[in-house]
Amino acid sequence: MSVPETLRNILAHVPRSLITIVKRCSSITLWHFLRNIFSLWNVIVQKLRERKHFTKGNLDNSPLSTAPCNDREKGREADAGVGSATILCSRDRAVEPDDGKGGCTPHTRRSNPPLRDPKLLCRLPSILSMLSALDHPGFISRALGATQRKQAVQGNGFGATQYGNERLEHETDVKKWVVFCNTFQKDVENINLLATVLLTANFSFLAIQSIDQNGLSYWPQRLSYTSLLCALGSILMGLAVRTPRFFTAYSSSYFQVMALILGFPFELFLYSVFSFIAALIVHFGIHGARFQWIAAIVIFSPVVMCLGLYWFVTEPQEKQLICSWEARGEEARGAEAAAIRGAGAV
Repeated sequence: MSVPETLRNILAHVPRSLITIVKRCSSITLWHFLRNIFSLWNVIVQKLRERKHFTKGNLDNSPLSTAPCNDREKGREADAGVGSATILCSRDRAVEPDDGKGGCTPHTRRSNPPLRDPKLLCRLPSILSMLSALDHPGFISRALGATQRKQAVQGNGFGATQYGNERLEHETDVKKWVVFCNTFQKDVENINLLATVLLTANFSFLAIQSIDQNGLSYWPQRLSYTSLLCALGSILMGLAVRTPRFFTAYSSSYFQVMALILGFPFELFLYSVFSFIAALIVHFGIHGARFQWIAAIVIFSPVVMCLGLYWFVTEPQEKQLICSWEARGEEARGAEAAAIRGAGAV
């Protein structure tokens, strides 16, 4: 047999070999490999972040002065120790600084839940947001709104609202913006991790023989593919807005667009969850799985009820948290500046 004929016979069997390999390496095996890659990436990012915070903590806790040499320096060191203890108490136990009586005064506040509001009907869109989107758009709007402020100044300028001789200048509080970015970044990382898990669930669902053999026109398969695409979109959008670009709300349209963009990763993830649940329910209905239907009703009915009750008896606190975190940052920076001044004086 000549060499060309031998090559032709070998190449004729290549497509069959590839088909056999693809059939043996199912989508579940491929997705297990991808899931391990994503898990490894998340572990590496977490370790790098922990190392960064550990290094920063070591720098903050390093001694900045030597031992006192006289009584005056001893008195200054004692005053600094009292201030540091006061700040440590207020930071770790969520309390205010020293009240002058040798202790820490607790920081208390009464909540104003919707159940105690006489104008409850005016807040019904908020409960619809809680039931349909888990109040995440409201979380983004309230936290983003806490970073914006208006200041009355004289003259004209870009992005200002004119009132007589004065105008309202739209500005962004940089300190609150940094706090918002850190909180939002953690939120997006959690959403991307959950979307990755949902991708795994959809691949496993599509690999079931009773789902795959009915073709693409099978409604549970359509819904599962919709869920898969929404999860992919959530991951890609989350990577794009993981660190928000600096923003100032010059008008309400600016603010609404920014809130929509930042909330889009979570909304896509939520659409993916709803599509996957719908695929399961339709699959149960087609095959007459009565027990699974009853289990779905028993599980999800209390979920909806608890979400409604949770909205009625609580109030959002994004603005208060941002302000308190900013105050804690100010206390820490003040303590560090005082320690540096003490070291310079020595």
